[in-house]
Amino acid sequence: MPGSLPLNDANVRNKSIHYLPQGWEPVVEREIDGHHATAITLDSANPLYGSVHAARRTARTIFLGSAPSSAAQMVRGITADRILLGSMHPGQTVGVFEDVLKRLRDQMHYLYADQNRYWFETKPNLRREMEGRKQRLDDALHIQPLIKESVQKVLKGQHCFAGV
Repeated sequence: MPGSLPLNDANVRNKSIHYLPQGWEPVVEREIDGHHATAITLDSANPLYGSVHAARRTARTIFLGSAPSSAAQMVRGITADRILLGSMHPGQTVGVFEDVLKRLRDQMHYLYADQNRYWFETKPNLRREMEGRKQRLDDALHIQPLIKESVQKVLKGQHCFAGV
């Protein structure tokens, strides 16, 4: 099963990404199977996921099912049904893996989703860009003056409350 392939093992990882274009090593390390990967952190934080390695197995399945694709393809990624088939063992609860898939989509920087399809790319998604820009902003220096200016425009100089 794709979810059981140990991408944290250097030999397995190297053989898995050997034929892929450059740039996949950081994706595997940061998101899927590195020491501080997002999937491992998610498994560690939630005992329900960690007991079956749900996040790690789901991330591995998405990677193995989508990494060979290219940007020129009409249909990208792997469907949620196939991700579940590649991640779950018989007798495990489907809801756990569906929940972990949603959490991975919300937290990972290189994971893309469109409708019911998921795939990894070597370039960060919009979430990564947004978080990078957010870190560069200081609330007191950038945000609060914009709020104050907007409120003053709406009130047109009439101060209704002391907060302005």
